This record gives sequence, C-alpha cells and structure tokens, in this order.
Amino acid sequence: MALEIHAIISILVTVVAIASAKLVDFYKFKKLEGSYKALVVIILLIVIAEGIYLSINFDLLTYALETVTSLSAILIFAAFVYLNKLQNAASGISIALSTNIHVGSKIEIENRKGTILKLGLTKTIIEIDEDKKRIWIPNKKFDEVLVSISRKEQKPSTINLENKN
Repeated sequence: MALEIHAIISILVTVVAIASAKLVDFYKFKKLEGSYKALVVIILLIVIAEGIYLSINFDLLTYALETVTSLSAILIFAAFVYLNKLQNAASGISIALSTNIHVGSKIEIENRKGTILKLGLTKTIIEIDEDKKRIWIPNKKFDEVLVSISRKEQKPSTINLENKN
C-alpha cells in the first residue's frame, strides 16, 4: 500500500513539474523563438525519469534495465555531439532573461553595427545598418565577445559577458 501512495505522490510531483515548466515557458520565454523545443525536451526527460522510477519500484522493466542503461550512454554521446547547440540554447535562455537585450535594440558586435530583429533559442538575427543585410549570430557569441547594446531611450551601455564559467 505504501508503494502505491509513493507512486501517486511521484506522479503528482511530475504533473506539477511539467505544469511549472509550461508556465515558465509561457510567461518568461514566449517571445523566444524555439523555446518550445527546449520545453518538449524538458517534459520528455521528466516523463522518462518518472517512467523509470515507477518501473523500477513496480519491477516492470527488470529485464529492460540494460536497455535503459545503453540508451543513457547514447544520450550522453548525443549531448557531446550537440554540445554547440546546447551551449547556444543555454545562452539564448540567458539572453531571454536579460534586461539589456531586446528586439529592436541597437547592437555593435565585432565592429558591425545593426539592429536586433529576432531573438531565437540558438541564434539571434541582426540587420546590419550599412548594407541592410541580415546576419545570424550564434547566441553563445554574446558570452564570448564584447557587445555594445543601446536602446532609443537610453545611452549606450557596454557589457562584457566573457567566459562566465
């Protein structure tokens, strides 16, 4: 009986975690293009973790534990393969939470001046002032180089986000 109560509590915690992730995505990241992809990955990880927990406690996947272990190794390998995308996504979330960078802000990065057109999960689109060309900047670039950002109502401010790690 206690095992069933723990399972019900675990499922309720999982539902609350998923609802919380959806609320954070809706209220904090709704303007961040591609944030739904990160949300789907987070929800999948939560559901997989819950499934593993329940299956271990109820001995549902005793024989499949080796398969789960192998899949974990594959996921770790995939994380290394997609490390660049994951770093850009982490930087994109940081940019979305920042109060300094917004769509419409004037920006100077690596001696190129332009206007931010779109903030994405892994890249930011900027229109260069000189020739009106659009360039895609990987979001982790904002963590690596000196960036100057200004808005119409404020004086330019320079932020240096070099190697926060």
